[in-house]
Amino acid sequence: MNKDQVKGTGKALAGKAQGQAGKAVGSKEQQVKGHVRGAERKAQYSVGDVRKSAKDATKKLRMRCDARHGRWLGEVLTKPTI
Repeated sequence: MNKDQVKGTGKALAGKAQGQAGKAVGSKEQQVKGHVRGAERKAQYSVGDVRKSAKDATKKLRMRCDARHGRWLGEVLTKPTI
């Protein structure tokens, strides 16, 4: 689980609590805000999934390059691009 997925989970819990609190006091506005936070959670979690997939793909590519062409290509892939 990466930081975006953790943030998404936090938003889900906050949204659920806000929605339930709105329901308890009869506030439609708070219920809607809770649902909006739930939608934010899905988006944040999706961002985390994409980042994790990209990181995994980069790692696999780096390992392949190291195995086929030696250490030099792996070092090039790990250097940060500015």
